[in-house]
Amino acid sequence: MSDSYDDYEAKMQLAEHEWEMVKTEHDRAVELGKAYERGWNAALAQRKPLTDEEIILIVADCASSHQHTDIHFARAIERAHGIKELV
Repeated sequence: MSDSYDDYEAKMQLAEHEWEMVKTEHDRAVELGKAYERGWNAALAQRKPLTDEEIILIVADCASSHQHTDIHFARAIERAHGIKELV
């Protein structure tokens, strides 16, 4: 009978350990979700139209740098909105 009880105790300890691991992973996932949401909200807060003056300055900068490509202009607009290039 003690073998059965010992087996039961071992199984219960294993189940408790597994439950703690599940809770830990869940907590990590929740924190990751919160961090993502904070980043998303910050990105949305930056999303506002450029003023005419800001656009004129970007166009002038692109023209003066002799990089008249559409991609250079698009990247300048992205930078103005706080969008960074991935490295």
